[in-house]
Amino acid sequence: MKKIILLAIMIWASNSLIAQKSPFKFGKVSEVELAMESYPYDEEASAAILGDFGESKFIYNKDKGFQIEFEREVRVKIFDKNGYDQADVSINYYDAGGYGKEEISLIKGFSYNLVNGKVVKEKLSKDAVFQEQLSENWFRTKFTLPNVKEGTVIEYSYKITSDYFQNLREWEFQKDIPVLISEYRVTIPEYYDYQLIAQGNHPFTVRDNKPLTEKFEYEYTSVPGKVLSARTAELESNSKYYRWVVENVPAIKTETYMTTVSDYSTKIGFQLVGRKYPGQPYDNLAITYGSFNRTMWEREAYGKRLERLDFLQADIAGLKKEDPSKTAVAIYEHIRTTINWNDQYGVFPQQNLQKTYKDEQGSVADINMLLVASFRAGGLNAYPVIVSTRSNGKPHPQYPSLERFNYTVASVEIDGNVLLADASAKIYPFGTLPERCLNGRGWQVNDKGGQWVELQNNAVNESLYRISLILGDDGLVTSDVQIENKGYQAIETRRSFLKDGEEEYFSEIASSIAPWTMASNEVENDDNIYGSLIEKYTLESGVESAGLIYLNPFVAGVIGENPFRSETRSFPIDMETRLKRQHMIEIEIPDGYMVEELPESIVLRLPNKAGSFQYRSSSFGNKISIVSSVSIEKLYHLPGDYPGLKQFFDRVIAKQAEQIVLKKNT
Repeated sequence: MKKIILLAIMIWASNSLIAQKSPFKFGKVSEVELAMESYPYDEEASAAILGDFGESKFIYNKDKGFQIEFEREVRVKIFDKNGYDQADVSINYYDAGGYGKEEISLIKGFSYNLVNGKVVKEKLSKDAVFQEQLSENWFRTKFTLPNVKEGTVIEYSYKITSDYFQNLREWEFQKDIPVLISEYRVTIPEYYDYQLIAQGNHPFTVRDNKPLTEKFEYEYTSVPGKVLSARTAELESNSKYYRWVVENVPAIKTETYMTTVSDYSTKIGFQLVGRKYPGQPYDNLAITYGSFNRTMWEREAYGKRLERLDFLQADIAGLKKEDPSKTAVAIYEHIRTTINWNDQYGVFPQQNLQKTYKDEQGSVADINMLLVASFRAGGLNAYPVIVSTRSNGKPHPQYPSLERFNYTVASVEIDGNVLLADASAKIYPFGTLPERCLNGRGWQVNDKGGQWVELQNNAVNESLYRISLILGDDGLVTSDVQIENKGYQAIETRRSFLKDGEEEYFSEIASSIAPWTMASNEVENDDNIYGSLIEKYTLESGVESAGLIYLNPFVAGVIGENPFRSETRSFPIDMETRLKRQHMIEIEIPDGYMVEELPESIVLRLPNKAGSFQYRSSSFGNKISIVSSVSIEKLYHLPGDYPGLKQFFDRVIAKQAEQIVLKKNT
């Protein structure tokens, strides 16, 4: 029955592709759609897109010239509470003030519910639409559709008019929920030349393009008889019309160690490469990273800001050391501890650097451009690096676009090495970027043509566990645990300390280690971001013996759950940091007992030195020694590597769960 309902919707949608502009009639929802109880091809889906239609076309504005109009209509079916977030809609747009802008208009939205057999329709109120500023030039329109419950159908539409013909909007056919039908239509006048960029593997139902004659009316001024006269004329274009349709698209499920759905979804994008207006020569507008870099470096709102350093000279002079690396750390610490982040992201500073320094607060870009300026004032070779955070997706390696970047960090060259820093991140030492920035490569904007820089060279999550267990004659087991946290593990632990406090932190550990109880605890070096963070605690537990004692020596730091739980994986594994976890365990057994069973030593290695696991056990007299080391060195793994990684962690978990068996002498 469910599949029959879905088939009916698909037939209706496909037929209406021919009959009308949109694949569904906006403002009119059928009882068939409202009666759907689940999505037949993905019964676990909390929501499904029943129709998503978009169209981009060029218009001519007498005051601004050519503009792009983008219109979109969306209809979504919500099945359960986990799908309620589909009613929260966010639309980003760009506004550069006098340099052009995008405008959102014609926002409409409705919610539909089936009540006592009747369709009840509720309209989105204008008061429910909000605007917020994300950065200096990026803004967001937000709204939430009303009266959403299990079974609701929502729909919304809007239009964006853009002055930026280089920003022809891309279209994602695949989402994090299934899509019944998605369609995008684009009409491009002959005056603009775009490179189409396709991504994803889902097949197109329709992938078509054909010539289309368009006419644009424009105004001009003539001077017949030396009298100014406003006239209108018509411009005819041999345009190209594109149409893409995709049906029954499965959801992209977010998996462990994955950047963003957008990096892997089926979509169509556009890169402007040229322009030719009537009577004018062809204008090559193909943007390379070299030309992109030059524009950024020479831009008043970016590279030019690094030329005015007078306001910094006096303070920075007092931070200079003979060793350039010490100078860099001193400057970083000065900015990190002085300037506070206002929770705003972005590539471009929102204010001049002198104001940021004076007010002691600013956005990520404000703070890190100030850090670059401070490095340069200190005589160091420093430049900004633009980054796309993991949630924003990876920048295209060939086609630069400012939309692909959303963050600025600082770089400084010390002894031929490029070191990166983010002074807005208070608990991160110099040379260590926040996890959100660990996304492959960033682009260093400089006066030499720019270059890619690696963002994850020193990204290691490392812990060393020293565990000492003593089995007393009275059946009490005492375990002294010392954990040395380094790199990102130290940062993560410090973050927990700042958020919860030491008492709450250890209380959570104590509640998770039954049957052990925590007798004492302490922490060292929690306020020194440049040192290892040391945790120490003592655990106690009783053991029952009827001639045999069973003991798992891994009382802390065990990998208890495989991060790779799915049987198969379609997308690459993209880790933020390398993993190093080592255990050094010593066990003292009581008099009168001997080792009956001891886990065997093993060594596991992933191909191409991607990782390894070593487990070595030995006993001598009344001492048992266990040394365990887990290491993942490779950050990026192809889907074909997934079965091996999954099996690797399964074997690590199984090995660390093995018990030592002690037998009482008779």
